[in-house]
Amino acid sequence: MKIINCSNIILYDKDYNFLLQKRTTNAYVMPGYWGFFGGGIGDNEDPLMTVIREAKEELSYNLQKPSLFIEQDIKLNNAYGHQRIYIEEFKGLKSDLCLKEGEAMGWFSIKEVDELKMKDHDRMVIKEAYKHIQKLLVN
Repeated sequence: MKIINCSNIILYDKDYNFLLQKRTTNAYVMPGYWGFFGGGIGDNEDPLMTVIREAKEELSYNLQKPSLFIEQDIKLNNAYGHQRIYIEEFKGLKSDLCLKEGEAMGWFSIKEVDELKMKDHDRMVIKEAYKHIQKLLVN
């Protein structure tokens, strides 16, 4: 079983849509599923630096101030490890994003997320992120 320690990013826009990545059908972890952008933490790499690097590599996007949203142990069919999920409001031009990894990307509303082929756990994380950003607006 493979050990994975990763940092991922949840980007959301002003309309509360979430940017997600569709993994390729030959991906080692969650092939063909929609999920978060991000990836493995390199040797001696800081998790925050990982998510910044991964956003640049996978989307050509420079994160501004990602904040740690969830940190947890994970177990998938063929892998286990530790995951850090950061969150940030997207402040750029969507047309400037360039998909460099995965099969597709898209912006999805909270209702549309329910229709995607997605791990239940990731869907729950998106719903928690939605509640989180709504609370930010109230405060």
